[in-house]
Parts: sequence; structure tokens; C-alpha cells
Amino acid sequence: QVALSWHRGGKGVQMLDVPSDPVNSTWPWQQISTASQDECLSAGDIDSDGDLDLLLGTKWLENDNSSWNLHTLSNYNADPDRNRLFDMNGDGRLDAVVGFEAISSPGKLAWYEQGSSATGIWTEHLIATVVGPMSLDVADMDNDGDLDVIVGEHNLANPSQANLFIFENSDGQAGSWIQHLVYQGDEHHDGARVVDIDGDGDLDIISIGWGHSRVLLYENKAVGGTGQMAPVIITHPYSVTVVQGQTATFTVVASGSAPLQYQWQKNGVDIAGATSSAYVTPPTTIADNGSKYRCLVSNAFGSAQSNEATLTIIQQGTGHVSLTLVALYTFAEGTGNIIHDVSGVAPSVDLEIDNLSSVSWDSVGLNVVSPCQISSNIAASKIIDSCMATNEITIEAWLQTGNLNQTGPARIVTLSADYYNRNFTMGQNYTDHDIRLRTTNTGNNGDSPSLPVQNTASTDLSHLVYVRSASGEAKIYVDGTEKASAVISGDFSNWSSSFHFGLANEISGGRPWLGKFYLVSIYNRALSSTEISQNFFSGPYIFDSALPVTLSRFVAIGGNSQVRLEWVTESEVQNVGFDILRSTEKNGDYSKIAFVEGQFSNNTRTEYEYIDQEVVNGTTYWYKLVDVNINGVRTEHSIVNATPLGKLVPSNIVLFSNYPNPFNPSTKLRYRIPQSSQKLVPVDVSVYNVLGQRIKTLFKGNVEAGNHELVWNGTSDNGITVPGGIYYAVLRSEGVNRVVRMVLLK
Repeated sequence: QVALSWHRGGKGVQMLDVPSDPVNSTWPWQQISTASQDECLSAGDIDSDGDLDLLLGTKWLENDNSSWNLHTLSNYNADPDRNRLFDMNGDGRLDAVVGFEAISSPGKLAWYEQGSSATGIWTEHLIATVVGPMSLDVADMDNDGDLDVIVGEHNLANPSQANLFIFENSDGQAGSWIQHLVYQGDEHHDGARVVDIDGDGDLDIISIGWGHSRVLLYENKAVGGTGQMAPVIITHPYSVTVVQGQTATFTVVASGSAPLQYQWQKNGVDIAGATSSAYVTPPTTIADNGSKYRCLVSNAFGSAQSNEATLTIIQQGTGHVSLTLVALYTFAEGTGNIIHDVSGVAPSVDLEIDNLSSVSWDSVGLNVVSPCQISSNIAASKIIDSCMATNEITIEAWLQTGNLNQTGPARIVTLSADYYNRNFTMGQNYTDHDIRLRTTNTGNNGDSPSLPVQNTASTDLSHLVYVRSASGEAKIYVDGTEKASAVISGDFSNWSSSFHFGLANEISGGRPWLGKFYLVSIYNRALSSTEISQNFFSGPYIFDSALPVTLSRFVAIGGNSQVRLEWVTESEVQNVGFDILRSTEKNGDYSKIAFVEGQFSNNTRTEYEYIDQEVVNGTTYWYKLVDVNINGVRTEHSIVNATPLGKLVPSNIVLFSNYPNPFNPSTKLRYRIPQSSQKLVPVDVSVYNVLGQRIKTLFKGNVEAGNHELVWNGTSDNGITVPGGIYYAVLRSEGVNRVVRMVLLK
């Protein structure tokens, strides 16, 4: 694909699809944004979610699968002309280098530092003021391991005075700059690009201008031109959180003259045998918690050391708190219009989605992309009665806010009837959260007072918890940290027994919330700060590592005279296999219909499938999955159901994680295509490097609905073996993108 923006902005941003025959075929296109700034776009994974976003200048477009969301990184009131995306200070996040439009006059050259939230305002750092900084590039020009900035001046009025500068990053953190004049006398526009054009191992500069027809080449003689390039860290290792007993993987990407040597260290000490670009730990123990990992990359001309990454261990048996859990939603269904209450506390308060076109499922959650109703069909008596009995409550949500313009407050979680009557609501007001709880000392709307907390809403994945004890003490926690508290006195004796439980909107509609749900839970007591920290560090997925199997997905999909059962385990401990039980009533008698052999013990993701063909169309069937360990101990998991009616095809596009991962020399990629109005569906599956460059086209053509498998052997389209590091497999089909992250070991 090619993204296109126009000079002076106002024309929006278009995305063109490159056809298989780009010379003789028409390139289809669509407008992805009505907003634009100028004619320069830079692509990169700005929010570190595995896909490519677009930098416009002082704004950027977030790639959110089928849509693009506009964010502002600076409110500086000038026209950005040229931009580049690079990690300028080595913190693992992409920053923006921007030259502002100034023809024959002084203009600002600055870089903008991305903070903890990519969607917030970034910190501006002035590099220099130069005449017309409208030719721009970023590279390590002096081979000292940091990034320098190259600028050509657009001085149309006085081209003989136009300069080509290199701004040397003198402190390695982009905090101090030394200006070097490369040449004076050439006017530049959309030039000053860096490339080793003569293949001598150093970086040269090639440029063009507006007021002349020359192509300009500036050969680098200062570095020596010997091909002696010391290593430079391109991508630093990321911190990792795993459950005790699982392995952890750290990766680094570096450039420099071959061959590169790698040496991983744990807490400053070399790890024997850890000499590739990726390191996989042995099965972890609690003693590993807090350990620091880094990599030293060296060659004959120097060395570079990565940033440290921290390993966090979740202790076995201390996963998500289950004591007094009343309702739990893990959004592991992956398909359908029913969200199951998997708390195990009867009766279940299942939720129904009224419009499936308003949501999208994936393997880890539910993304609400447009207003809809998600609520129980009956009063949530279980939640109401249990909380009224204790006069305490905890509301917990792992979520990702869709945007920071939602108000009302927009209902994230609610037990209510309409705008004015509720037992409780967890909501969003722009960048704030507001939790309303009805007591005998508040209004029926749960306000006067409510408990608001400022600047806690984020488009990043976050953990939001509200607790209220019988004494009236109420607190809000975000990512394990207390953010607000108040006394909400009274008791719950005035709660309504008729209210329904819902997500992402008011029960009566009109207060929609857009975003992604990973987990929602309700307790009938106030969790302690220690328990809230435990839930935060356990993460958004329910993996009880004390059990023989950590199950992350179990769904049933109806077809024509058959039902397909799919389940995924993240790890298995002495697991012999799975009994599959079936019934025609949820609370009826179940009979065993099959046994599927397990993996015994492993710490890797395993995907299972079983097709039940002994069913009748139009009848709803209920299924239980029971794992059996080596000692015969049986563990029953959640119940799912399906009604066989038509052709057995998936309901959404899925690109499964590659296996094995990390890998060497090859890995398998499985994907699934849903039923379409067309018999054949166009699909493109390609591999990209961390710079967003297409490395390999694995498949491009038309396929039928169903399951498909591809193999990547670590080579490019030219048959060249690629270096070890991080790569992304990207599936595109009918306007939908799916991405998985792969690690190639060398």
C-alpha cells in the first residue's frame, strides 16, 4: 500500500493498494482521513501495537485495523513541512523530527519526544532555526551510535547562501546539538536524503531543489569510507511479564558492519550461550522477578549496549482474585453475540450484543467500534442481591479507550435503567473517569456525590478499579495505583432490584462508549490494595497457573449438521487431555462425546479443534470442556453453546500466532477467512521488517472461506536469507488488517 498526502493540506490522506501488475493495472484507493497537514508522511509503529501508523507532522493517524484515528502531538501553530519517525533518545518509543515550512526565511527544526501515552501531547525539543528546513533526514552520520539530523535549506531568494547542515547529536540523547556545514551554495527542496550510494560503508547525502534541475550528491569523506560501521541499536528489548514457570523472550535489532556478535546479560552478568539477537530464558522462577536483561552488540569496529528490560514474574497460585467474585467476563468467545459470565457463580448473567456490525472480536477481547447495546436480558439479580447483602462492591475493568472525546459520562460498565436511575455506573468524561454509586445518601442517579478522577482515561491498555467498603470509603485505582478517594456514605438498601447489567452504553441507550474490553468483573466486597495490585500484575487474561491448563479461549461455532469447537491453551502441566461433554440444556445432563489428547506439559500456546457431527440442524447444543491430568484430577472449564444451521465457516478474519515463535529456520502461519458474498475472497499475506518494508509476499490471490496455512522460511522475495530480529506478518482482506509479531533467531 501507498499513503498519499498533498501540499498545503486540506485534501485528506488517501491509501492506494498496489496491484499485482502495477504497470498495467489501475491502483484502487480510498480516503482514510479527511485531515492532512502537508505533502510529507512517515510510516512507523507509533503506538507499538504491531501495525504501521502515519505521521503527518504535528498530528498522526493511528492505524486501528479498519479505521484511522487522528491524534495531535503538538499545538505549535505553524505548517509542518518535512518529518521523520525515529527513536531519538533510545527509550524504545518512536519520536518525530519535524521541519516547518519557511520559504527563504527562518523556520523551526525540532524533534518531539513521545511520552508514556502516544495519544497525548509530546515534548518539543528545539534543534535549530534555519532557513527553510524543508529537506530532512535522520541517520547516524558519524558512526557513534546515536542519530544525527541532516537538513538542506530551501532558500529560493538567495540560493548561493543556501546551506546543507548536519546537526550532530552530541550527548547521545538528542538533548544537545553541534551544527556542521556540509556545503553552501545549493538550494534544497524535498532532498537531503541519506544513503551509502557508493557502497563504501559510510552514509552519503543525495538531494534536489526547487529552483534548479540538478541532482546533488555529497560524498562522505569524513568517516573514512572504509565500511567500518560500529553497531547501532535500532530496537531495544522490551520488558516482559510472564507467569512463574513460563519462558520469556527478549530481542534486540542492531545494524553495523558484519559480522555482529551478541552477548545477553542478566543483572549485568553475561549469560552463557546467549549469543544471538534473541534470548529465551529457561522456565522462570520467583527469584527471577525484577531481573534486568540487556544485550551487548559488537563487531570489529565498536560496540553498542541496549537499554535494560525488566522481567516481571506472576507467582503461581496468585492469579486473578476469585474470593467473593460475583460476575466475570473475559471476552474469550471470539465470535457471536453472547458474552458469557464465566464466574462460575449461578445464575450466570450473560450479556447479549444487539448489533454485531458494531463490534469486532479477536482472540483477546471485544472491540466496540460504533454505538450498540450490550446488556443482560433480565434483571441482574445475582449482582444486586449479593452487593446489597454486604453494602460493598468492587468494579474492575481491563480496557482500552477508543478516544478521549467521549462524554455523558459514556457508560463503560453500568447497572441501571436510564439516564437518571442506576445502582452504579463506571463512565468516561473526556480524559476523566466518573463512577456513580447509589446509596441511601445519594440521588437515584448515584451522584451528589459521585467519585470523579482526572486525566486517567487513556487509549493505552489500562486497568481501572473502583472499590467501596461498608464504611463508605470509596477509591479509584488505575494500573494498580490509587488515584482518588472519597467517602460515599449510606448503604445499598435503596438499590432497585429490576435494573439490568450492561456494557458500552446506558441500558436505555444514548450514552455510548467506544473501545476495547479485555476483562470486566464484579465483587460483592471491597478488594484490598494488595488484591488490586495482584489483579493488575496478573494482567488482563485469566490464566490460573495453579490449574493443569491455562485456557485462554473456548468457543463453539455452528455449521451445517455440525458444530466446531475451538480452544486455546497458553500452557499445560501434566495434562493428559480433554473430555468433551455435550447436552441439549445448559443445566441438564451432559454426556461425554470425545476425548482429545493434550500436550502433557509445555509453556507454549496450543490451538485445538474438534468437530461434532452428531448433531441436528436447528437444535442448540451446550458443551463443557474438562481437562484431565496425570493423576486423574478433572478440571471443568466454561460452558459454550451453538446451533447448527448452515455452512461451517468462521465469522471473522483471524490470523493466528505463528508457530514456533521464536523460530529458526521456518515458521507456520495459519489464518481463517469468513463467509463472503463472493465465493472467492482476495487475501494478501506478507512479511514486513521493523521499518515497515515489505520483505516477503507469502500469498496474494483469492481463497475460499475456511482455514489456510502458510510457511515462511526466513527469506525475502529475492530468496535472500534475512537477518535475525523482529518481523511482522500482515494479513489484508476486504479492508481488514491482522498482524502478528514474529521473532527470527540467528
